[in-house]
Order: sequence, then structure tokens, then C-alpha cells
Amino acid sequence: MKRLLLCATLLLPLSAPVAAHAADVQQVDIQHAETQHLVVGIGLKHCKFHLNSKDPMAKPLVYSWVQGAITGIDNAMAAATGKELLINKVTSSDVIISVFDSVCRSNPTMTIEAAANETYGKLLKR
Repeated sequence: MKRLLLCATLLLPLSAPVAAHAADVQQVDIQHAETQHLVVGIGLKHCKFHLNSKDPMAKPLVYSWVQGAITGIDNAMAAATGKELLINKVTSSDVIISVFDSVCRSNPTMTIEAAANETYGKLLKR
């Protein structure tokens, strides 16, 4: 139980949709979790950077970062809940990219990290 509480505490700041889903899957006391977490790399940029960049390496870099973030979130959530969450919902990386691009187009001032978190939440609902 202690390990589950630790995982839930570490996962809370990932995003509201993700944390809300975790609460739906398994009731865990996460009221006292920290609200800050580490974000490094291109995840700190905004969606408008991704949408408007003329650098041919920018999109592959963003997509790689987002796919890694989604993979990490899903692994952590699966470990915390004991459930397979995205394994049958995401059939290719194109699905992730399509949802992420849609989120970014709708929210150009959102950070890439926040858009990746929102993408994860949308993928859960598929």
C-alpha cells in the first residue's frame, strides 16, 4: 500500500485528466502530493513552436519527446493502478501524433508537456 501511495503521489502532477483517471481506477489518498515536477527538453516549449517551426528537425524531435512522455505516463499509471490503460487503445504512434496535433492546434500557447498530458487523457477516453 505504501508503494501505491508513493506512485500516486508522484503521478498526481502529470495532469488533471490523468490524476482524475487514477482516482477513478483506484481510490488513493493523494491530497498531500507535491504540485511541481521536473520537465526538461523540448517539452518546455509551446505548441506554437511545434506548429510554426521551419526547422525540419523540430517536428520529429517534438513527436519523439511526446511519444516518450506518453510511454512514461502510461507505464507509471499501469504500475500504480495494476491495469493496462493504453495498451489496447493506441495501435500506432500515428494515433498519438494525431491526437497531440489536434490538442496543439486547439491550444497553441499550451506547453508541449501539458499538451502531451492532455493527449494522454484523451487517449484514455478512446
